[in-house]
Amino acid sequence: MRLFTRVVIIHIGSLISGAVADESPGKNNGGFSYRLSNAIGLFDSAYDVWDENRFNVVDLVFQGIASAYPENHLPRYWQGVVQFHLVSYTLFGLPEHHDKKAANKHVEKALSALEAALGLQPEDRMAKMGLRELEKHENNR
Repeated sequence: MRLFTRVVIIHIGSLISGAVADESPGKNNGGFSYRLSNAIGLFDSAYDVWDENRFNVVDLVFQGIASAYPENHLPRYWQGVVQFHLVSYTLFGLPEHHDKKAANKHVEKALSALEAALGLQPEDRMAKMGLRELEKHENNR
């Protein structure tokens, strides 16, 4: 799963540069690319320590970016990724974290976020793949 996360980060990193017309690539002006890159770093940190609270904070960060850049699909995609990992956390993590009701809530949020991302960028293969995986879970509930 760790390799998958790295591949996703590299994939998204290749899409970020020039994603917003008013921003020069590499310019740390607090614009879209800068904010998204920092949020992905926070996600990576949450993943490294596998912490539910950190995942929830990162979800809020991506939500804020999505609000600031409603035309861009990437923050919504990453919200779906965060919720996908929260599904894993609540279903397959330590026994004391198992919570099927919470997992179902995270599935719904992940589906919603990925569908929103695909509504903005229908060709996003990673969002489609995540959606297929979550739909499998939906069918097995």
